[in-house]
Amino acid sequence: MLSTSNISDVNYYLNTKYFSLAKEQLLDDKQFAGSLIHDLLIDKKFNKEDFTNLCNGKITTVNGEYIELGRKNKDGEIEHDMGRDLTFSAPKSVSLQHNMEGGDKRIKNALFTATKETLDYIERNYTFTRIKDESGKIKLIKTGNFSASLLYENLNRNLEFDDHIHCTIFNATKRPDGNIRSLEFKKIIENKMHFGMIFRMNLMSQMQQLGYEIDITDDKYNFFEIKNFNQNLCKEFSQRTEEINQAALKLNKNPNAKTKELANLLTRKDKSNNVSIDDIKEVINEKIRQLKEKFNLTKEEILENIRLFTKNAKNDNISSKKSNNAKKAVGFAIEHLAERKGKAYFSNQEIMSNASNYISSHRLITSSDYVQKEISKMVAKKFLISTEISNEYNQDCFGTRDSLEREKAVITICHEGKEPLKNQLSNL
Repeated sequence: MLSTSNISDVNYYLNTKYFSLAKEQLLDDKQFAGSLIHDLLIDKKFNKEDFTNLCNGKITTVNGEYIELGRKNKDGEIEHDMGRDLTFSAPKSVSLQHNMEGGDKRIKNALFTATKETLDYIERNYTFTRIKDESGKIKLIKTGNFSASLLYENLNRNLEFDDHIHCTIFNATKRPDGNIRSLEFKKIIENKMHFGMIFRMNLMSQMQQLGYEIDITDDKYNFFEIKNFNQNLCKEFSQRTEEINQAALKLNKNPNAKTKELANLLTRKDKSNNVSIDDIKEVINEKIRQLKEKFNLTKEEILENIRLFTKNAKNDNISSKKSNNAKKAVGFAIEHLAERKGKAYFSNQEIMSNASNYISSHRLITSSDYVQKEISKMVAKKFLISTEISNEYNQDCFGTRDSLEREKAVITICHEGKEPLKNQLSNL
């Protein structure tokens, strides 16, 4: 799942924590990310001061230049849009297999890797800023860079295990002329469904690489769970999801993603900074008691099942041919778009979406980075031919030699047919 929101409260993000059951502690895991970070004079290790300045658009470059982004209001004060929060969430079975007693602690790194791969894809393909052209008209130009932070949490507001990473994309990007200016977020927000699909493809590959088998629950958007994981356990730790679903049904008998977002906002509890370790442990113990009452599942059976999943996964040696798998997926995507759908040209996003579905449905291990590299290789080898056409996201469109020849033939036939038709009409 991927949700988006505006960054508005700096302290909210600075206070993010995750609960370690083994250590019985609330801990921090925060990181800076994005290629623009290397152009800024900040400590590459996450810290409160640099995070706050980035949120507020107060930037110092490695060359010593100080920049304050934003617009002056009528009182002469600078107002700055801080940026956007893209929150990537793991499937419930993945969260529980990671966090429960006896769980697989490697999963946290897999979640970070999948998130970084997805963030890199967004940065390279959907990062824009506004400029004025020579005529004074505002237009978008692609920059391909931003700065961000990754903030890990593993509890939802009901204190249920729910692995997720807040990706705060700060409102700054470096233009081709070297100047740092504000980001245009429209292209990012418009494509959040696509990014969620790419994230789940990346996480699915990471989980398979760890040794887990996968069940696809939604082919179109790559939703999945760990195969044979106890669904009663998942349901008991998904009461927050159930709250949202019930609230959404009250708003609309056929709720869509936007309805559920609204239901989430209407039902969410205030996030308390005074949650105790005892509170969290009591929630976990109560969930286990409920499983005993409803399904006669004992705590020992639940935890033994978790431990067995971890043991089997670690003993399963998975061979990973990421480059070959990406090549297969991109090959399928191009053939599907050019031959089966009969398209003369198609965008990078269309290739990525079709390749992602192929990867998920065939349980291949690869990542969005490998898929993007394979697309670039095919362009370099002239198997994919760049056209002068761009899609609505300013992405260049490609075609194959055959698909473009077909398009050219159609245009020629249409053009040649104009004169005979004209003569026939004049004789009427």
